[in-house]
Amino acid sequence: MDEFLANLHERLWAAIDALAQKKGLTASGLARSADLDATAFNRSKRQQQNGRLRWPSTETLGRVVKAADCTMLELAQLIDGREAVGAQAPILRFDPARGGLVETGQSVPDLSIPADCVLVEINNIPGGTFVAPGDFVVLHPQNAPQKGERMVLFTGEGRSFIGAISDLDEASVTVAGTHEIERTDIALSMRLVSVYLYPRG
Repeated sequence: MDEFLANLHERLWAAIDALAQKKGLTASGLARSADLDATAFNRSKRQQQNGRLRWPSTETLGRVVKAADCTMLELAQLIDGREAVGAQAPILRFDPARGGLVETGQSVPDLSIPADCVLVEINNIPGGTFVAPGDFVVLHPQNAPQKGERMVLFTGEGRSFIGAISDLDEASVTVAGTHEIERTDIALSMRLVSVYLYPRG
């Protein structure tokens, strides 16, 4: 699978999810508001049974923008991870010694995130992932990996794994079909809401 297209697909659907959240809706609620089938944005429909990626049409994106009362530019900014409106967002990072998130003392200006979410700087992540070391992700404190959910798993060694949970059992969790992590190695898991690429000058 083309890595660029796979990354773009991930970001596009994350942007649609973020628009739904900003309207206080589920993905199904946003689909209904856009006069689409309520299941149109279900995670199970984002990929075909043969593994091919399913992309929303231009008409669907237009309906989403209208239902979310935003512009195509705002949607594009969300896809690119560069939305920046509102208050300061403190930056957290994972501290393996503490097994949790700690404040870095820094923040991103003019960035508003949901009240129940946090902004985390990602580091020590495997190559080939759709985020790079130093990127920021908005995470929700859901702590139980669930199949099909986009999650970030932090290990006790300080490594970060990000992507959809493709398989799991009592012993291990597999991220993005490639990284199998033993459950005993997972120090913290959180649901991925969106990716924010902070311009660094």
